[in-house]
Amino acid sequence: MDSSIHTHGHIHGHTHDHANTEQLSHTPQWRIGVAIGLGLVTVITQIIVGILSGSLALLSDSAHAFTDVFGLCTALVAIRIGSKTSPTPQHSYGLRRVEVIAAGFNALLLLVVAVIIVVEAVKRLINPVEVQGLPVAIVAVVGLLMNFFAFLAMRGGKDESINVKGAYLEVLADMIGSVGVLISGAITYFTGWVYADIVAAVLIALWVLPRAFTLLRQVGNVILQGTPEDIDTTALRDEILALDGVQAVHHFHVWSLTTEDNIGSVHVVSTNPDTRRDVQTLMEQKYHLHHVTVQVESPTECCDTAKACC
Repeated sequence: MDSSIHTHGHIHGHTHDHANTEQLSHTPQWRIGVAIGLGLVTVITQIIVGILSGSLALLSDSAHAFTDVFGLCTALVAIRIGSKTSPTPQHSYGLRRVEVIAAGFNALLLLVVAVIIVVEAVKRLINPVEVQGLPVAIVAVVGLLMNFFAFLAMRGGKDESINVKGAYLEVLADMIGSVGVLISGAITYFTGWVYADIVAAVLIALWVLPRAFTLLRQVGNVILQGTPEDIDTTALRDEILALDGVQAVHHFHVWSLTTEDNIGSVHVVSTNPDTRRDVQTLMEQKYHLHHVTVQVESPTECCDTAKACC
């Protein structure tokens, strides 16, 4: 943590607390690697059998599984970049936002896949296609087992990094999709009802769509430097104003560098020499802002410059 005081006819107090990237470097990356390997086995198997059996549900789940594998790869890349990429003159924060860009691409891919599945399902409602239920059910069981083993691998590291936790939730979602395909395959095999496969495919697509929109919204919020969803800036501003000696707050900003790195900066007008420390402690400990810049000004200085408290 660095702190410095600059005098230019007035006094500024600055403090910067950088995010702890060691947490990411210590994340067990093999867990994500195992999940990626198992996911690829599932995707390849589902695509091959889906085409041969004519199962739209299986193809729908394979597309969903593929985007989740892509998400796992994104998490792994983000961890590696976060732990190894250093700031440069061209990129003062390094390349941490590669994670956000990849997540946005993944969300768009999810949306495209879901729309394609729904369109194909409508076509099959008009012209039903015969589906072989037994191979669909067998592959669904294989996918369920692969996801279960990946789930066990991810569970031990889900609390060590937000990226690992996100990957863990992706695997959990895949397990739910595999159960849906298994049920549709069993219904098709035992009853011959041709619409079971279509219903399962549409349900999987509808399961994917909200997640894709949520991911896109989160990515857009980061790119547009929006306020993190879990931080109430009005409450934070009021708490800063309530600190001893604080008279005004201006140039107050809170935004996200990535999905896990939140940044805050604020100019505070105060007569209390401990204000910089108090504001920093509040923003870091209660609001979990990883990088904080606090500038403290006297009432006279504020009137002479920003005119924010005259």
